[in-house]
Amino acid sequence: MNGLVPAGEITPYAPLLARTRTIHRSVDPVRYDCVTVIVVRDGSATVFSEFGQQPVKVGDVILLGANVLCGSQPEKHVTVSTVCLDTDYVLDQVRWQYSGFIRDRLDAQSFADNIYTEPAQVLSLGEARAGTLMPWLDELVELSIDGGFARHFFRMQALWFSIAHVVCPLIKVSPVRLSETQRAHTSSYVATGIAGSRRYESRCARPRSCCATNPNSVGRWASSPPRRIFHRLGSAVCSWMPTVRHRWRTSR
Repeated sequence: MNGLVPAGEITPYAPLLARTRTIHRSVDPVRYDCVTVIVVRDGSATVFSEFGQQPVKVGDVILLGANVLCGSQPEKHVTVSTVCLDTDYVLDQVRWQYSGFIRDRLDAQSFADNIYTEPAQVLSLGEARAGTLMPWLDELVELSIDGGFARHFFRMQALWFSIAHVVCPLIKVSPVRLSETQRAHTSSYVATGIAGSRRYESRCARPRSCCATNPNSVGRWASSPPRRIFHRLGSAVCSWMPTVRHRWRTSR
């Protein structure tokens, strides 16, 4: 059931985009290079994708991975809200959601490949539960059409998180089985305190020994105007540049 977001509306680029459409004709299978979440709001249709042929109705959600073909044949009509998510944006969320197991952004890709093995799924929320999504979807679509993603970033992200909080528990995932090498890597990762035991601790800008021996030095350091520091840095660079220029000319 793609073709729900016309190609012309994808620009200007934003990692999170939402649209609502009513479809009256069949849509040939197409694919997008993003994760797509489609919520059926009214009517019904038959969807064709990697899960085969499956009917969808009000309260169903179609989840499509990036570059997954999908087409649809509505029965009279079907109204859907579609949320398109950049894959990098989604992987960043996976990385922090599972920060106790994933060391960095690169690990997030293989982790996601292991647990999200079904590239296309139909999730049955039911009309009542799907109804709670409608105000969030409407506002998300409104902000997305308005443009200015940077201006609406926090609100759009909050709306998406509210939608994901309802949808994601129903996504089918596969149990992750780690190889011996991966287990050893994860064990050392946790043992060294990199994952699962990070703390938000204050850090002194100067050596701890200096602060311990002279508590007043912290106040003097903090009260030093930043512009004075940058002025000194700029003066040093300016005095150094003629020497570099001279050496470069004589070396030619």
